[in-house]
Amino acid sequence: MRPSELAALALFGWYLMMPAYYGYVIHPEEPLSKWNVLLVTDGQQECEDRRAAFLKTEWRTHRPEPGEAGMIMYSQCIATDDVRLTGN
Repeated sequence: MRPSELAALALFGWYLMMPAYYGYVIHPEEPLSKWNVLLVTDGQQECEDRRAAFLKTEWRTHRPEPGEAGMIMYSQCIATDDVRLTGN
């Protein structure tokens, strides 16, 4: 993918995000600006589908550590233009 295409996705896509974590402790109460982007998709439905597949795969392929399990369960699809991402 070319840089211009990546920039377009960043402006008008959806992020699958996981909460901030420090060691094995997750912090879903942290602002979204501190969360981690797992992947970028073109639309909300694609993001939700990828999240569902990720959840299913993670639980099937290995037993997550306590903090990791929480990150998976708290993951969210967030529009790239969501004002909560700016940290203001």
